[in-house]
Amino acid sequence: MGEDTVIPLSDVDPEKWYQDSIAIIMLLLGPALWLILVTQLSFKVGWLAFICQVQIGFYTWLTIIAYGHRRAARWTWWGVLITSALGAWSLAVALL
Repeated sequence: MGEDTVIPLSDVDPEKWYQDSIAIIMLLLGPALWLILVTQLSFKVGWLAFICQVQIGFYTWLTIIAYGHRRAARWTWWGVLITSALGAWSLAVALL
């Protein structure tokens, strides 16, 4: 029988941020949601993306933390911040 070896997660993570596909997906998830809402509905509805992204970001952050992927966890919150800026822009246009 062969030995079962476990590879530590730190050995699997790419060294550079631009090689980490999970982190990039987590960064772009919120802005992509905002873009879909704005292009399919209207610019004034784009602030809803922030509400959705906070919930989606929190639960994906919990999952990513459970798997020990710290870089993707950080980038998830950067995506939430970008989405909040885009959502605030949409909300300002909707209210003015």
